[in-house]
Amino acid sequence: MHLKNNFKKILILDFGGQYAHLLAQKIRKLKIYSLIVNPEEVLDIKTSDDFTSDFTNDLCGVILSGGPESVLDGYDDHIKKFFDSLMIKGIPILGICYGHQLLAHLYGGKISKGVIAQYGKTRILVDHSSPTPLYQNIPAQINVWMSHMDYVDYLNDKFIVTSYSENKLIASYEMKNYPLFGLQFHPEVTHSDFGESILDNFINVCLQQLPSDNRIRDWDNELQLKSIIEYIKTSSEGKKLIILVSGGVDSVVALKLCSLAKNPSDLFPLHIDTGLLRLNESSEVLKYLKTLNIPNINFLDASEYFYKKLEGIIDPEEKRKIIGEAFIESVNSQFKFDNDDFSLVQGTIYPDTIESGSAASRSHTIKTHHNRVEGILNLISQGKIIEPLKNLYKDEVRVLGKYLSIDEKLINRRPFPGPGLAIRIVSSFTATNDNDDNKSLVLPVAVPVAGLEGLILPIKSVGVQGDQRSFKNPLLLFKSKENKTFVSSKLIKELSSSLINDHKEINRVLWAPFDDLHFIKRLKTKTNLINQENVKLLQLLDHQIEKILSAYNDIWQSLTVSLPLFDSENDTYNENNQIFVLRAVTSVNAMTADGYDFPKELLEELNISARKIKGVSSLWFDLTSKPPATIEWE
Repeated sequence: MHLKNNFKKILILDFGGQYAHLLAQKIRKLKIYSLIVNPEEVLDIKTSDDFTSDFTNDLCGVILSGGPESVLDGYDDHIKKFFDSLMIKGIPILGICYGHQLLAHLYGGKISKGVIAQYGKTRILVDHSSPTPLYQNIPAQINVWMSHMDYVDYLNDKFIVTSYSENKLIASYEMKNYPLFGLQFHPEVTHSDFGESILDNFINVCLQQLPSDNRIRDWDNELQLKSIIEYIKTSSEGKKLIILVSGGVDSVVALKLCSLAKNPSDLFPLHIDTGLLRLNESSEVLKYLKTLNIPNINFLDASEYFYKKLEGIIDPEEKRKIIGEAFIESVNSQFKFDNDDFSLVQGTIYPDTIESGSAASRSHTIKTHHNRVEGILNLISQGKIIEPLKNLYKDEVRVLGKYLSIDEKLINRRPFPGPGLAIRIVSSFTATNDNDDNKSLVLPVAVPVAGLEGLILPIKSVGVQGDQRSFKNPLLLFKSKENKTFVSSKLIKELSSSLINDHKEINRVLWAPFDDLHFIKRLKTKTNLINQENVKLLQLLDHQIEKILSAYNDIWQSLTVSLPLFDSENDTYNENNQIFVLRAVTSVNAMTADGYDFPKELLEELNISARKIKGVSSLWFDLTSKPPATIEWE
């Protein structure tokens, strides 16, 4: 869904990085239109005379995204001819992460494979002795977001190094006699200090190459709204719309947009109770839907059907795929969706599509979202699915919601996944689905802080490292018996980054502030299935935690995870003593996130409140950033 226009544009070559669309969003926010294309689309552009396609008209800059591949594994040699042709036309070029390495390699540099990966926050030192336009008004030391293994080891005399990381690796460079730049870090993510300013400086470089009377930033965000409404109209001409409404901001905004594009009598909002929602969720959603001036509101209680489909399922990818297909089957049972009278509207947003990967992009599958299963993809190929928000991020959806005068309580609700609590019940404790119960926690890890100990847990969760999916163990940190002092969440967060970089077998760090080694060694694994009893316990705990955290507006998302770990005092299972994890993060758009810095009083309140619920033995805290961990565990 692209808006045709005559605006200046910056082209983003998507090499499969998780943040390519985030780059596009940032550039548009800075009032320059951005367009994403696959590298294959530019391979035919070998000379300056070949700039005749839609995406090269009014081109003022090019950015190369990050990606999961390695330059050392090869690339298409023809890509250099495209960059050479850009240079003939004087168009500035910026490479980020993989793009940074590719440009360095193409123009005489050397790329090496690192011994230790860099994921998360890293401090870089800017060399202001050789002024570069990208670092104009940027401090000499800043924290940036890294996600890479390879690095630029050598640059020839065509280049100037403009910053180094603290471990002396090249963090950025520029070409001496041409506006070509490379950044090893990701300026587009909110966790890179001054990242938006660096991109703003690049836009200034791009505009400086244009005639003085044509340097105005001319992209208007309101055009985005107009283009979405037009997209709904043209995609649904002559059809009625079934709109899946979960109650989250994405589906509510999608419903509102459809009401602006279509007659209310053509709209059929459908809320499906999967049995996997938050406590009392369906009644709240139906209460909201009844306030709308839409006549055809539909409700389906499919909880028994979903429980049956998920019976005995423990693999996280299989869970997501089953739930996605069950949604389609539920819609069919209500509307006989296999005819051409209806189209189905989903509140899919961009992170859903990029983490699921696709045949059309180079991005790797991090996790299959329920709205990207095979049944949905088949319907998309048949033109039966409409996704008004598929190119937007959560923060952009919220901006749209405010513009459309949707209740702020709905707009600012914390995100909740489409598969619901099924992906917050970690069922299996091995990578191979080996269901031998009674595994102990026996893998100690040295922690470089006095008074802290660490154990690798015999369970696994999904992560994203170097733009690739990981499925690894979490590391649990806890105080030694002798340590009577309070250990802050901030210290644990700082430790998590270095520990994950140093230990390739982990992708999360958990914190057990109120448990000691004696208690932790009593814990044993047991398969944790999706059933009504387990869901009910998770709903109760989640509801209690959310009541406490509702006053903390700086938390972007919070989620409670049920682990297959139980207190086995005297080697007999006590069914009423299970371990749960609270993950609370700060974020803007879900593409990156930072673990929440819990004050001591809040940790204590949450722990005491959780242990009052029958069935809960202890509450741990997941303080890992994204990357390397995804926000959800599965």
